[in-house]
Amino acid sequence: MINKERNKRLGQYFTGQELAKVLCTIALKINPKITSAIDPMMGKGDMLTAVNEIDNSILTYGIELDKQLESKLTSNVRIRSNIVFGNSFEKSTHNKLDKRAFDLVITNPPYVRHLNQKHESQFENFTAASNLQIRKELINGLVANPIIKEDEKKFLIDVAKKYSGLSDLTVPSIIQCAAFTKENGILALVIPESCITREYSIATLLVLFTLFDIKVIVKDEGRKWFEDAQVKTLLLIGQKLKKPRKSIEFHPKISIVEISNGTKNSPLGKNHFSSNYDLFASSLLVSNKSFDNNNNASQYFSSAKSYLSPLITRNSLKKYPELQSIAFNIDNNKLSLDARLKPFVDYTDFIKLADLSIEINQGLRTGANNFFYNDFISEKNNKIKVSFKHKNASKKFEVSSNCLKPVLRKQKEISDGYFIPSSSLNGRLLVLSNHYTAYDIQKYDLKKEAITELSTEVSKHIYNCETLNIGTEALPKYFPKLSAVRTNISERNGKIKTWYQLPELKQRHVPDICIPRVNSKSVKSYMVEENVVVDANFLTINLRQDSNIPVYGLIAILNSDWIKVQLELSGNVLGGGALKLDRNHLLNIFIPKFSKTEITKLDKLGKELINSFNYAPILIKINILINSILKISDNTVLITLIEKRLKLRSKNG
Repeated sequence: MINKERNKRLGQYFTGQELAKVLCTIALKINPKITSAIDPMMGKGDMLTAVNEIDNSILTYGIELDKQLESKLTSNVRIRSNIVFGNSFEKSTHNKLDKRAFDLVITNPPYVRHLNQKHESQFENFTAASNLQIRKELINGLVANPIIKEDEKKFLIDVAKKYSGLSDLTVPSIIQCAAFTKENGILALVIPESCITREYSIATLLVLFTLFDIKVIVKDEGRKWFEDAQVKTLLLIGQKLKKPRKSIEFHPKISIVEISNGTKNSPLGKNHFSSNYDLFASSLLVSNKSFDNNNNASQYFSSAKSYLSPLITRNSLKKYPELQSIAFNIDNNKLSLDARLKPFVDYTDFIKLADLSIEINQGLRTGANNFFYNDFISEKNNKIKVSFKHKNASKKFEVSSNCLKPVLRKQKEISDGYFIPSSSLNGRLLVLSNHYTAYDIQKYDLKKEAITELSTEVSKHIYNCETLNIGTEALPKYFPKLSAVRTNISERNGKIKTWYQLPELKQRHVPDICIPRVNSKSVKSYMVEENVVVDANFLTINLRQDSNIPVYGLIAILNSDWIKVQLELSGNVLGGGALKLDRNHLLNIFIPKFSKTEITKLDKLGKELINSFNYAPILIKINILINSILKISDNTVLITLIEKRLKLRSKNG
């Protein structure tokens, strides 16, 4: 396994000395009486080096799976620290330590996506465990832990059993780190932002907010601390409680600091505390005062509820009853606006976008886009000529027009404006429900009066696609055998379904409105012509019959600066700077309770937006109307915030 693949499988994105010093300084500022520290996933020892440099009286311990990294340890760490090479989740590894609980647990846990740890991986002289093995080892270690109290042990085991199988490796790592942390001890982490913002992060947040007072979160807004990791990272520091918190709602406010121009060698960027980490730690721990230093570093305070409430679903409530109190307050309209927006808004009577009786989902996943998506060439006599392309294979063929639907596949297919007509789309979705090749009619002994036989030309194309190797010579793949295609094959109530027949399209696949999931620029929402199919590259919105807002009114709202700024603040920034949105980001958008008169005005403006070629004046009117409802006195403030976020996430920001 080459180094890049090896590092990816082991989640090795090393912290660096300066960031480790920042993290350690904050930890020691919160609790100056630390006498023992451990990095249970120590990598090349950056954290332990920082601890020894700042206070060499602290006893240091380290655990590392990869024995190759022993040569990367400094002589100081080797001499001063008790180092164990092994799996930090295994009881046998814990038994090699002379302590089971520590004043400081400081680490950058390995970041391995769930897909990369489906199976165990064998290395030179150790094995990287699979997802299932890690969960089993974690639970066994917690059960056998002689130090942690019974109520905490019961809670951690429960979370360890329940956390999502889609979680990356940081989730069980944080559970393990929590168990290593002494009462009043400090947990100091370097983690991806996704650990506290994605749906699977509920487990992580429950552990952190139940067992700790989270004091500080420092965000790398410029994504420069780990440029090779392609994810946004943060520092999270908390102090362990004497006993588990009964209700997360009682968690105190959290100090959030955003660093916009930090680097690996200068994590705090260009500020008066750039090289004075002690001053930085003192500044951010002042609970009644926030700072904003020339847009390079800014601070605000947020609640535990603001992190958990966007992630709560019916399924998560069943899995984690502890969330009921937060869900109750959400249902009773006790909504708390993002702290970064509060200073500009003199309005409190919010509802969520989801309260408008709309369905928010994702577009169509075919499982084999190259087969099901074709390009339009021409139409004549109810027949359409299309083009199939896959690598070196291509085919032009004619098919009945009722077997094709216009489809929006990618953003680049959208022309200017806010409306997507079918006439502007070149893509065609192959919909062969109840259509069969002559071969399959004979094979399944189908009655011709109940089905439609495909033409010889189309049948031949399907046969050729069945035998077309879309993989490599070493690892061949075929359309019918793809994991999301073979599930098309079924027999129910005497009805035969073949691989080339998609399941029936749902309403979410043919939406009223769509929004790109990945956005390099400011988020834009589009109204879609009736019967246009939309791909899973987009989030889709459908109005229910009981919806209290017309589609034109909704398109006006969605393209307002008020919505755009919330998405900029809540969306996940990818390594290249694009903003990735998921369903939860839209569901949890705050909007005012519009009156009937206001909805009528928005409906009119939405119609103008869709039918006009001069969009800017209409967007200004939409923003003035919504800002007046929200009592935002300065109509430029949201634009300024959006531009700031765009600059931060741009490649050259």
